[in-house]
Amino acid sequence: MPRELIHRRILQVCLLLTVALLFSRVPQWEHGSWILISVGAIIGPFSPLLTFRKSMLRALGTTAGLFLSAILIALFSHLPWSIPLLGVLLAYGIAFTSQQDYRYFIMIVTVAIALNFADMYVPFTPFEPLSFFASRAMGVFIGIAIYVTLEWLLFGRKEQRRWAQATNTVFEKKLVAMLDQLTDLDAARPCQHQALLSSLVQAQTEHAESLGGLTDTTEIDATTKQAKRLQRIGRRLQMSCYRQLAASAFQPHLISINWGVRRGRLQTLLRP
Repeated sequence: MPRELIHRRILQVCLLLTVALLFSRVPQWEHGSWILISVGAIIGPFSPLLTFRKSMLRALGTTAGLFLSAILIALFSHLPWSIPLLGVLLAYGIAFTSQQDYRYFIMIVTVAIALNFADMYVPFTPFEPLSFFASRAMGVFIGIAIYVTLEWLLFGRKEQRRWAQATNTVFEKKLVAMLDQLTDLDAARPCQHQALLSSLVQAQTEHAESLGGLTDTTEIDATTKQAKRLQRIGRRLQMSCYRQLAASAFQPHLISINWGVRRGRLQTLLRP
């Protein structure tokens, strides 16, 4: 990534954390730290292409977690012996969802925090769980509101386009480097194709994840078109490697792919 983008993003992150810290401390709210925690969690991926999506997932996960917490508290609040069992299940749930989509992870975390809070007030008045739900929701959604307001109104949509263009440039350079390796491939050595295929799949995955779902949107602009074009070129090169590996393994008598011709065609597609 260009240094200018990284340096500017560092300043933006510092501004976001400063505003969140002011909102969490100035009102002297008991649970104000949740505002700062929410903003810190959202900006964790650093790239603005990923942080905005994460803010939406955090909102969805928190809402679902609060509803699930209310159901569990209503069912098990008068059964104190069930708390350890739920704790074990939630521990496994957190470990599992940490490798899944972020919305499921934050949902289970919200449930764990809510049940821990409710357990401290057994027997409790009906007001106590409601106060926690309100505080948790306010802290999370105020943090999301701070992030979205600064990201969209102050930093602007152009910042996301700059990051998308830089991401496309990085992936394009990787594709060019891989195309330069095609003429050195030996049809009798499948390990070379496997190494190239592995590098290509990893580069494609990193490119798609770094865009944060940009290629899945219906909005069409130059950056989105370029990202989709690069992904198509990557898939074509990937299929060529798969066909060469299949031919080497099952039909070695067939003529192998002419990588010089293939390289020329893919390089033509790379030109805008």
